[in-house]
Amino acid sequence: MARLAQMRPIVRLQDLLAGVVEDADDRSAARAIMAEDVQRLFIGAQWPPRDRLELLSDLARTAATAPLPGRERSLFVAEIGRLALRILWSEGLFGDALAAEAAPTVVASRLLELAASDMLPEGPAFRIVMKRAKDLLQRHDVAAEIAADADLRHRLQDQLDRAEERLTGAAA
Repeated sequence: MARLAQMRPIVRLQDLLAGVVEDADDRSAARAIMAEDVQRLFIGAQWPPRDRLELLSDLARTAATAPLPGRERSLFVAEIGRLALRILWSEGLFGDALAAEAAPTVVASRLLELAASDMLPEGPAFRIVMKRAKDLLQRHDVAAEIAADADLRHRLQDQLDRAEERLTGAAA
């Protein structure tokens, strides 16, 4: 992620959020996140999906405390959410572990791991990942497998707890 964060469009974006760009106006951050060069960095395959998602999450946390007008902050965070969704969809909801042939418990575990990490910004992408994981956990075949395996049950419960803690922590 370090190299991606050092790319000129990202550095400018971070400077806008920090309030150190002198020619910035009330819409500079929103225009910067929607700029073609920034979009290309996040949507292109040049950087691993994990790096792109982690950077988006970092930008979302920075925007939460940035000296931005309320409307500007809302636009910026909404665009971060859209970019995260585009990355997830382009990666098939995050790579081979979520392929159609993967076991439902593996998919649920990967989704919960993603939601529990700092890698995914709160917003629509987070909600979709959580919904898909919870839907999988409620399937009868998955519930039976989880009931039969104490280690799996504890691991999934821990991941679910951490993901929901992130959600409630963001709301506080």
